[in-house]
Order: sequence, then structure tokens, then C-alpha cells
Amino acid sequence: MSRALGRLLQGFSSERATLTLAMRGIGAQQLRPIDVQERDLASMQARSTRLTQMLPMFIMMAVLYGALTAALDSTAGERERGSLEPLLVNPAPHSAIVAGKWAAVLMAGLLVAVLSNLSFLPGQWLMRSDALAAMFQFGWGEALRFLLLQIPLGAGLSAVLMALAIRTKTFKEAQASTTLVITAIALTPMVAIVNPGGEASWHLWVPGLGQNQLMMQVLKGEPLTFAKVMPTVIVGAALTFGGLALVARSMRAAVAR
Repeated sequence: MSRALGRLLQGFSSERATLTLAMRGIGAQQLRPIDVQERDLASMQARSTRLTQMLPMFIMMAVLYGALTAALDSTAGERERGSLEPLLVNPAPHSAIVAGKWAAVLMAGLLVAVLSNLSFLPGQWLMRSDALAAMFQFGWGEALRFLLLQIPLGAGLSAVLMALAIRTKTFKEAQASTTLVITAIALTPMVAIVNPGGEASWHLWVPGLGQNQLMMQVLKGEPLTFAKVMPTVIVGAALTFGGLALVARSMRAAVAR
């Protein structure tokens, strides 16, 4: 009874509204509900970042941990084994020794980054869903640009890790002293993940955050301009020269003692 009464009241209301609109010269079709449908206007590459937005963080962590072990072993590790001081008394300039160690640390970090980049390439082939495969846009071009963007970060981090480790006496002490740097680099990509679309120009000047922003632009298919890349290069160079200067100073102090 209540359902029948409800239908009668609904019909009466609809009929009354139709007559009211007709008296005012408005067609009854205006009462038809509007069919609102959502459409994603973003490009395919922009939508693919929803699936690949974690890739930049993995690549940066690969560079960090690849350089970490080499940086600690070539400084605090050698001091713990007693092989650092004999190396420093050689007639070779300290700057050459520092540069050689730094280059080895950087190459170790970049080698791990290369392997990480290559490990993502077969991902598209292994996906059975055509829709997911179309959204997972990561090929040789993206892998190469990812690697090039990691060079300034890897160079700066290698020098900073060496500068922190050279001031310690054991490998474990060096690990503890570099914890803050590792945590900071690991957390910087989270800014973009928790706040998508909130990129700012000053992000490019923050180590790790700048590389993450540029790699996300690569995944979206956006071009990398000189103005966008230059801040990360400047910061990486500053960290490199500052860190290597501290390493050389610590080595000279070790020889003096």
C-alpha cells in the first residue's frame, strides 16, 4: 500500500511539474535527469605514472646503496683494516687518491643504477594484460634518461658519504654516521607521492626530490629543459666539491697525526 501511494505521489509531483513548466513555456524534456559520466582527459603517459610512480624512488635508492658500501669501505673500512695510513704516506698527491676513491664509489653507485634500470625493462613484456602493458611505459629511452639524471645525485652523494665515513674509525661507526643522509634521501620522493601535482620550482634544488620530479616528467612524456635540469647539476657539483674537500682535509690531518 505504501509503495503504491509513493508511486502515486511521485507521478502527481512529476505531472504537476510538467504542467508548471508548460505554462511558463518550458519543455518537459528539461525534467529529464542529466547523465554525468567521468572521463580521464590525461594522456596515456600521464596515466601510466600511476603505475610507475615508484620507479624513481627505487632507482635513487639503488644509486644510494650502491655507493654506500663502496664509500664506507674505501674510507672507514680501510682505516679499520690499517691500510689507509700506509696509502696516504705514498708520494701520490692526496687529491689524486681522493679523486680515485670518489670515482670508484661513483661507478659502483651508477653500476647498481644501470642494473636497476635494466631490471624494469622486461616488466612490460611480462604483463599479460594489454591495458596494463600500455600504461607501463618504460623503455630504453626512459632508462637512459633516468641514468643521466642520477649522475649529479650519485656524484654528490658519493662525496658526502665519504666525507662522513672518513671521520670515523670503524665500518659500523661509519654506517651510523650516514644514517641521516640515507633516511633523508629515502623520504624525499614521498613528498611527490603524498602530494601528486604539487611540484614546485624549489623542489629541483633539493637532492633526491629534484631527481624524482625530473624522472616523473620523463614518465609523463614531458621534455626535460635546460632550466629544469641545471639546478640538480649545480647542487650535485656543490656537494661533490664540498664533500671531496672535507675528505682531503681529513686525510691530511690523518697523515699529520
